Amino acid sequence: MQYLLSCPCGEKVPVTRAQAGLSITCQCGKQLSVPTVRGLSELEPVGDTASAPATARRPWGPRQSVLSLGVVIFASAVIAIIVLVQTRPPNPARRLAEESMQGRAPVQLLNDWRYFRDNEYSVDTGRTHKTMLEYANARTRNIRWLAIAAGVGLIGLVVFIAGFFVPAGRARA
Repeated sequence: MQYLLSCPCGEKVPVTRAQAGLSITCQCGKQLSVPTVRGLSELEPVGDTASAPATARRPWGPRQSVLSLGVVIFASAVIAIIVLVQTRPPNPARRLAEESMQGRAPVQLLNDWRYFRDNEYSVDTGRTHKTMLEYANARTRNIRWLAIAAGVGLIGLVVFIAGFFVPAGRARA
């Protein structure tokens, strides 16, 4: 089992029971005397040697923060795009056209197709025109929000890439 021996410089040096009663050198160069086995029990335990590498991990720094921010922005934009694509307004002209084709002869369908082509997919001039205008407005809003979400996703991607150019210094406490 390892214990942490404090140095006056503020560093904590790991020591084992095998080093009890010996002198060790801190990273700052100061000689430290390791207490006896009985004195080691009063020190802060590190745990077994398997957990020692976990304490040697580098702290979270500015690079990780910028990279994470980029990932969060990009992922949020992707989720928004998925939601916008899944909730886009249905085209009422398709539904009206399918309803009008039920039970019609092929010649009548050809005439209907020519009519739809010449009248910009309007089945009639009253109710359908208003419905198509509402659809066009809803579709325009949906496309606008898709463009905004794509722009935010691009910003997130740029922030993520910029994170690789941030120095990997330690975070200040």
